[in-house]
Amino acid sequence: MEEIRCRQESRRETPRTGYWQPIPMAKRTYISKTLILGCLFLSLFFARVFACSYFPPTYTVGKSFVVKVSSLEGATYPGVRVILVREHRVSKFALTDEKGRVHFENVEPDDYSLEIDQLGIAGWDTAGLKVIDSPDKQGLDKQEIQLHWPSSQVLQTTEVKGIFFASGTAKPIATTSLQLVHGLNGSLESRLLTDETGRFNLGSPEPGLYFIKVDPSLPGPWEPQGTIPVVVRPGSKRELVVALGESSCGLEYSEVCGAPAVTVSRVEGNVTDPQGAAIGRANIELFLSKSKDQAAIKTVTPNSDGHFIIADVGPGDYQLRISSTGFGPLFIPITVGPKASIDGPLKVKLGMLGGACPGSRAAQQESIAN
Repeated sequence: MEEIRCRQESRRETPRTGYWQPIPMAKRTYISKTLILGCLFLSLFFARVFACSYFPPTYTVGKSFVVKVSSLEGATYPGVRVILVREHRVSKFALTDEKGRVHFENVEPDDYSLEIDQLGIAGWDTAGLKVIDSPDKQGLDKQEIQLHWPSSQVLQTTEVKGIFFASGTAKPIATTSLQLVHGLNGSLESRLLTDETGRFNLGSPEPGLYFIKVDPSLPGPWEPQGTIPVVVRPGSKRELVVALGESSCGLEYSEVCGAPAVTVSRVEGNVTDPQGAAIGRANIELFLSKSKDQAAIKTVTPNSDGHFIIADVGPGDYQLRISSTGFGPLFIPITVGPKASIDGPLKVKLGMLGGACPGSRAAQQESIAN
């Protein structure tokens, strides 16, 4: 009996070998974490693909038709190149006239892709075409098709200078490469790096449409990169104060919103989105208004209800900067003193990045359109 017991003990101590050897617990945990991270990555990838996917409309037209190209604001530009693509090859092209129109005549019946062949396209300025031989029976002869270009907000200025801020933090975007490119012929007008305060001056080119190409010095998946359309015209002398952000769909931007100066007895407020929902994750910074120092003197974050208080602020002139990811920053000049012009907390409403400032005429038009 003693000998048998020894053999059993030695048998139990012998490690298992072969393909079906049990995986140690530490290794199981590592494999599980790897699988979970892989699934999350794939989920984010496909979410980005579907969120940014655009399925262009398809039009049935006759052999002769008209294409009108205009910006989202309705402006038209002569000389925009419009192409007809068949089987991945350019079949025909034409340039827009003064009214932004292109006339295509005697196009062979087939399936085409109608595209804008210019800088600054964003993917949704295209359409599918099905050209048929007998359009009169369906009332499709001389049909006009609408395309948008540029298909993002167009800024206006006389001098292409200003300052870039990060949308989520309202921090200056420093040492970022900028190029000013003519919107139609693609010629390079000027180039530079933003300084430490995010400022830039690309000069005063001839009136027309241009693009500011933003290229970060430290490329990364969430560094702002893309093009911003700018119309240069007389009488728009003002600095461009623009917030930039990189989303899963590419570069997003909007002009930094301002608010009228107010006098308060204490720095307190509530932060909401355009629909009035509280924004709990926001950066709220207080700056001395006449100081050249870019450092905030106080920084707080609101609670889950969007409420914030900045305590122990002495009398004086300040600038309050409120920013949050996905929203355009808001800069409010305030004076802290005994004679308050506002009774109670400030009502701070942030606009969506890429949209109009809350309360502006453009924002009212957007709300009516929606």
